[in-house]
Amino acid sequence: EYYTAAWQYSQDPGLSNLYGGVYPKILGILFRFTGASPLLGAYTNVLIGISTICVIYRVMEKGNVPYKVQKTVAYWIALFPYSVYNSSVVYRETSIAFLFVVSFYFAFCWYQHP
Repeated sequence: EYYTAAWQYSQDPGLSNLYGGVYPKILGILFRFTGASPLLGAYTNVLIGISTICVIYRVMEKGNVPYKVQKTVAYWIALFPYSVYNSSVVYRETSIAFLFVVSFYFAFCWYQHP
């Protein structure tokens, strides 16, 4: 459904009432420049998923979590079935999780240095 909405938006950027809100529009912009490919959407989700793991790792680093725990949590998140499944299909849940983790990161930084 997101793929179809993104393809429609890439064909006609004037569409405003698409299924899925902003996410298909972002994919539609990518599709407009690169061509409509489900693989591009999945690849985008993989990059967002990897970025989520990096931000979580950075939060643990700033929180002085022991290195062994950081490494274990990063592996656990990377191999968690939710992360693996949602990075292989065109869903917006990966980007929602990323934005949540980034928000937590900034809140954590603010809490450390108000």
